[in-house]
Order: sequence, then structure tokens, then C-alpha cells
Amino acid sequence: MAIIVNDFLNAYFHQLLAEMEPLFREAGMTFLVASLSGQEDTLPGLVRGLKRRGVSGVIMSPLQSVDELAPALRTELDGYPAVILDQTDTTGGVCSIRSDGRQALTTAVRYLASIGHRDIGCVGPLSSIGAGQDRIEGYREAMADIGLPCRPEWLFGAAYTFAGGQAAGRALLALERRPTAVVAASDLMALGLMAAAMRGGVKVPEDLSVMGYDNLWLSEAFNPALTNIAQDVPAIARAALTALHAQLTGRHPPSAIVPTRLIVRESACPLPGKETTP
Repeated sequence: MAIIVNDFLNAYFHQLLAEMEPLFREAGMTFLVASLSGQEDTLPGLVRGLKRRGVSGVIMSPLQSVDELAPALRTELDGYPAVILDQTDTTGGVCSIRSDGRQALTTAVRYLASIGHRDIGCVGPLSSIGAGQDRIEGYREAMADIGLPCRPEWLFGAAYTFAGGQAAGRALLALERRPTAVVAASDLMALGLMAAAMRGGVKVPEDLSVMGYDNLWLSEAFNPALTNIAQDVPAIARAALTALHAQLTGRHPPSAIVPTRLIVRESACPLPGKETTP
């Protein structure tokens, strides 16, 4: 087997691999790990090379949208056991295991609104990044449902990295009018934004409430600890391996969505005297 991640720097992939390793061992299987290093165009060649080496199946987590997969990659995946994480394939050609990012960001916005926030921003993936666009849609839909405006200057496009979050934080500091709360599409983005904001004199959560998405161990190590929407990484790992094993035995498993949950910590607080339930 092989597991292909976008890059080795993202702590989410470390957590995913840590969950998968004992599952593969218990199943009597071994796996290789490969990284795209952010170069999505190399994915077809990487899969082709793995097949030539006799690798019998692959679990992958590219940032490129599944619906935008290059024809060359779809050719390589045709009839080949494969599971894609964190994405949806509307063509139904590739089995997908993912969290519901749209619902997760909806939950985050509703939580912030329930503790009094009305000026809510979002740090989301750049438009060129397919994965996670559903999280931005969840943010926009929740804001519209509650009746709150989505100000374009409060939607910060960033890379899925700590540095990307820092860049978003610097953009926030430059605003004449800032949101009172921000929800980020990943923990690393949220932590980078918090670091930049606090370095610029903004207190979290007194001046700015921040929420993340993932629930990496870093979210508890940071001060203040990060309130976030937690992905169930052990369940994602189990579902991915189960789906891959099914394909190896000639079955065609359906795609699956793994539930998320809200974890309240210290980085988001109510606005004084404005706590409501939307």
C-alpha cells in the first residue's frame, strides 16, 4: 500500500499517519509514504510509479479538487484501488472519505454568533486550492442564514500553513475595521493568525475570538488553547483502510462522511452583554 500526502510539514498528516500505522500493522499490511511537496501535477506520475513497483493500492490526500483531477490521473486510477481523503468526487469514480467541512464551519459560525459575535471573518484556502472550498461555503451559508454580512475584506485567502495564517493575521491588522471573531479552515491557519494578531497588540480572545478546524495537539499547547471543530482522525483512518481493503477484495465501497464536533477552549469568548442564541 501507499499513502500520498500533500506535504510532510502539515501536522494533520502526522496525526493521520500515526493513526493509520497500527491499523495497517494489525491487518498484516505494510505501506509506503510519499509527499507531493505541493506539486499536484506530479501525482499521476507518482501513482504510475507506485503501480510499477507492485503497490496494490493507494490512499491519497491532494489539495487539488477531485473534480479537477487531470485526465492522466483518472486514467491511472481507473480500476486501481484508491481512496481520496478530504474531498468529494461528484463523478463517483473515486472513493472519498472526508469530514463535512461545510457543516463544520457552519457550526463554528453559529457558535460564535451564539456568544454574541456579529462581525465574523474567515481564513480559508486560496481559490486555487480545491480542498476546503466547502469550508468557505459553510461559512458563507451560515452567515447568510443568521442574517450577518460577509464582508469581502474579512475573508482571508491563505495557504494551509502556519505562515499562511500569519499572512492572514497581518492583513487583519491592516484593516481599519476588524471583525471581533475569525474562524479558520485549519488549526495551523488559526494559530498563525493568532500569533500575528497578538504580536500586533491584539489580545486573544479579549479583542479577537479565534476558532480553528482539525483539533491538532498543537491546539491545546498554544496559549490561549484553541477552540475548534475537531475532525475524528481515528475514524477517518479506519474508514479509509476499510474502503481500500474492500476494493482489494473486489468490492466497491461507497464514499463516506465522518462527523465532526465542537470543542470549546479558551481562544473564543462572549462579547460582554451580547450573548444570544441564533
